[in-house]
Amino acid sequence: MEIPYSVKPRKETGLFNSKIGIWLFLASEVMLFGGLFSAYIFLRIYADTPWPERALPVLPGMINTFVLIASSVTVIFAWASLKLKKWRQFQFFLWITILFAFVFMVLKGIEYRTKFHHQALRFQDNVIIQGHSHPIALHQGKPTYSSHSNKGGQYVPANNLFIEADKMTISSRTFYTPYIRHILGITQKQDAQIFLNNSILNLDLLHQISEREEEIFVHNAKVRRNHLKNQWQQKKFNVDVNQKDLKEPTDLLYLSVSPVSTFHFAPRDVKKVSSNSITLQDGTLLQGKIIPSIMVISVDEIDFRQLALEAEKKDVSVDEAIESSWLLQFPLYQSIWQSHKEWVADLEKSLLTKKRKPSFKDLYLLKPAQILSYLGDSSSFTIKEHFKGPNHKKRKFPYLEIPQEQIAYESVLNPRWSNYYAIYFALTGLHGLHVLGGILVFMYFGIFGRKMYESQAEKFTNGIEVTGLFWHFVDLVWIFLFPVLYLM
Repeated sequence: MEIPYSVKPRKETGLFNSKIGIWLFLASEVMLFGGLFSAYIFLRIYADTPWPERALPVLPGMINTFVLIASSVTVIFAWASLKLKKWRQFQFFLWITILFAFVFMVLKGIEYRTKFHHQALRFQDNVIIQGHSHPIALHQGKPTYSSHSNKGGQYVPANNLFIEADKMTISSRTFYTPYIRHILGITQKQDAQIFLNNSILNLDLLHQISEREEEIFVHNAKVRRNHLKNQWQQKKFNVDVNQKDLKEPTDLLYLSVSPVSTFHFAPRDVKKVSSNSITLQDGTLLQGKIIPSIMVISVDEIDFRQLALEAEKKDVSVDEAIESSWLLQFPLYQSIWQSHKEWVADLEKSLLTKKRKPSFKDLYLLKPAQILSYLGDSSSFTIKEHFKGPNHKKRKFPYLEIPQEQIAYESVLNPRWSNYYAIYFALTGLHGLHVLGGILVFMYFGIFGRKMYESQAEKFTNGIEVTGLFWHFVDLVWIFLFPVLYLM
């Protein structure tokens, strides 16, 4: 039985079924993207921190805009070619459309990769810097920050925390296998071992103990009840209870590390840091000596805006607040700030005739080109740098060694860093999925379309028309995205 109006349009509306379907689908898409755009607007209007302005590379975004517009034109040409019964011409325009879509995705991938490799951090005094972080070199397991050491050796991410540990406590019921595997891997590289009484700890032994303790907690009600009672007493009365006066929970394993080894962990894996211990997210405790961790970064952007806002709230001189910040204790950064103040003074003079004043961004945000010019490099950015950001290998951005205690928050430019990047990745990521869906449909028509066209030419043509409507919507969404995210 043939479904009516799947090829021929209805007389009342002039539309066939799939065309009505795509319009209903696009209406739901308008509501989806409309909600996301509204969320972006409200986040920006009511932001309590300076909102990033033109933080994204404009050139790849502009190229992608023209690429998508061109692809919308070629998909129309492909549909028109089918109407004229020119199959080869249809294939040519269809594959050109697919090529444009792939170019869009490649440029977007380059942009994403750049963000995921660009470090940002906020100091305790609210000064924000961005740049290229340098991994920490390990020498015999210990961190070293000399640029001439450890050639070809082992490196770990720049934000890792270090501890020289000789004791460990692991819960046999809640341990996280990747953490234990990481710890065992470090001890192996340092020719050390972890001992449980007289046994050498490994994953097989730990899993055997875990299975045994699980049976005890399931079947031995007395042990489980005593353990829960002790936990309740500690929480209910909020007092320090001497563990020797209580029956120790059977799921805790007390281990020794011999010889003393240096362990490193990413901040996301660490639940708590004290003066002599690190607790991981699964409750694993390492005791010993905390090694001060230093983050080394080549600085390509300095943002004093949040510090300026805090100073204004406290009715403190902004210049005094900036000059007393931790960053400006270094002569190089004092020189950069003084050069920026001179630039601002010249800008004020030039804007005076126009009855304008420098913006808040002009006053307190130092962009990469400005920092380089203050350091004597006035050369313009290359095309590659417009895509991938400043070239830290060829340009001499100032270095900075930052102790962990000075860092209030750090992240690459991903959704963790700010609301701006969260909504940026949500909008462009969702749009990218739509582009990918369009590519798959177009490729299906391009590869398997010949037989469909020969058997049901009109239905196939209607399919291309419906897909073209979807593609025009994808193009329209990007035309809104580009100015909102890239130019404003």
